[in-house]
Formats: sequence, structure tokens, C-alpha cells
Amino acid sequence: MATRAIVANGAPWCLRHIEQWQWAMSRTSSATKRTVPQRQVPSVMPGLVEQGGIGREHSANRRRRARDAALSRGPVWGKESGEGASPGDRREEDMHDWTTDTRTDYERKGFASRAGFGAKPALLVIDFINGFTDPTTDLGGDFSRELEVTARLQAAFRAAGLPVAYTTVAYHPDLSDGGTFVKKVPALGLLVRGTPWTEVDDRIRPEAGEIVAEKQYASAFFGTDIDERLKAFGVDTLVLTGCTTSGCVRASAIDSMQYGYHTIVVRDAVGDRAAGPHEANLFDIDAKYGDVIESGEVLAWLERTGERGGPERAVDDFRRWWASGEREVAVR
Repeated sequence: MATRAIVANGAPWCLRHIEQWQWAMSRTSSATKRTVPQRQVPSVMPGLVEQGGIGREHSANRRRRARDAALSRGPVWGKESGEGASPGDRREEDMHDWTTDTRTDYERKGFASRAGFGAKPALLVIDFINGFTDPTTDLGGDFSRELEVTARLQAAFRAAGLPVAYTTVAYHPDLSDGGTFVKKVPALGLLVRGTPWTEVDDRIRPEAGEIVAEKQYASAFFGTDIDERLKAFGVDTLVLTGCTTSGCVRASAIDSMQYGYHTIVVRDAVGDRAAGPHEANLFDIDAKYGDVIESGEVLAWLERTGERGGPERAVDDFRRWWASGEREVAVR
């Protein structure tokens, strides 16, 4: 348009200058291309065009390198043999490369502080029921090691006179109480109320008077009375074990924090069907919602605080006795 305007104004001589300038610019561009071999062009250049900045491309490259490194190592399950191990066995040196840098960045920005224990903890066992702990089911996995750790914690809490609670998942035979959850995860249809699949695993069988809350969704708190029952015991700290880390454990940990509890997730007592979701969710829980620690630290804390005695323990024992139904026998 500019060239046509100049010609129309009676200055055709300007056209030659413009054409010469365009020719010179194209020569300069061609020379630049010839003097910079393709292999010398920085790898971030596509990012400048496609993603709008060098920094973002660098971040993408770091994530890609971490992912490739993790995939090259294959699944990591904690044991050198890789057989029969669970995500809870995983050693610190086997953590994905991204966790170290991300953890440092999170802490610098004010994430991942410690909430610690409160005054009175309870053990909350999430969904260690037969439908999840039997690896032959579509829902299940091999959580033998996590169940062993949970059993040790269970014994320690009982010995200290502290509450122990459990959750189970159970549905009406027509799954009408499962909402869109059972539509999203049809495998949940196994968990029909009254079947053995919904019972707590015998390896950690509840005792009379211990809380067993039935739920239909991921969180131990959603649609249940477990908060009221725990608060009746004066509980201010929840120590979580169970499965799965990326599902019901995570959902329960978030709600536990939101209901005002000091939230502790026991790393070696929670499990998942795959290592990736397990590790990623433990990382995220520890950064934002609760403290992820080993069972040894929980047991050491219980030992330091000692057994509770006197009126407080007597009141808890009475509440358990009352909840167990044995009072009806006593009244008769």
C-alpha cells in the first residue's frame, strides 16, 4: 500500500530505494541463517515462540528430564528385588529427582512446615477392608507390610488407652447410595453392604467399643458421624493409616485438617496400587495438609508421652464400653 501511494504521488524514484532496502534486508537475513548453524540455535527458542518465554521452557525441560530419568529407572517399590514390596518400603535415595528441587522451592515459599501432635491423638485406619486388601480383587493391592505397621500402631494406641477408629465402604445392592462415585469407579460395586468385602481385615480386627464408620465416598468425614464421635473422646490429633494414599487417605487427610485436627499420615502404613500416585500424594499432603512421618516417630512420641491414667482413661474406657453394646447385657 505504501509503495502504491508513493507512485500515485508522483515519486516513482522512491520505489527503487524501497526495493533496494528490502533486498538488503533479505540478504542480511540469509547471511545470518548461513552463519548460525542449526545445532547452535538455543534449545529454548521454540519455547519463546510457542510458550512465550525462556523461563517457562526451562521449567518444561526440567520436568521432562525428571520424568525421563524416573521412567528409565522403572517402577520403584523400595526393595532391591522389586518383588513383593510396597510403596511404603521405598527408600529416600529412590525418590524421583523432582522431589528435592520442588521441596526446596516449597519450603522457601512457606510450604511444608510442621503441624506436629496435639494433646490427644487417635489412630484412624482408612479402608483396610477385605475388598481393598485382597490383591485378587479389582480394587485390591498387596498391603501386607502396611497392615503389619498398622497392627503395631494399633497395639500401641490400645496399650496407651487411646482411641482407635476405622472406616469401611459399603453400598446398597443397587448402588443407589454411591452417586457418581460408583459411576466413575465401577469396581466399587464389589463393596455391597453385608458382604465380607466390606469388613475390616482380620489382621487388624476392631475390638468392641472401637469406632467403625461406614462411608460411601472417599473422605472418612463426608456423610459420616466420625468427627462427632472422635470429638466426644477429646481427640485433637489424627494418625492416619490405610489405603489408598491417592484416594481415601488423601481425602481424609484434607478433611482432617479442615475439621481442625493435627493430621499425621504414617508413610510406612499407607499404600496405593502404584508407586507414582503414592509418592506424589504423600509429597503433596506433607506440603499442605499434614505431617508425613514414619511409624517409628509415632511410636517414639507415644512412648515419650506415656500412658494416660486416672479419670481421663476411665472416662474413655466407659465410653468404649457404652458404645460396644455390652451395657445391655449388664443391665439385664
